[in-house]
Amino acid sequence: MELPTKSFEAVIDAYIIADIGSGNLQILLFQLTAQELSSENTAKSKMKAIAESLCQRPSKFL
Repeated sequence: MELPTKSFEAVIDAYIIADIGSGNLQILLFQLTAQELSSENTAKSKMKAIAESLCQRPSKFL
């Protein structure tokens, strides 16, 4: 998974749960570091940043 450095550092693990239609639809699961989960606002902000980065990819994702 290609992410900006700050987002990449916030993720412990990432998994592709499903890849439908040769990458047209992907379902991803990622685990954030404890620091990113320290507050609800921090977690929301980081998940939004990751989602925006993933939206730049040519596939749809969940």
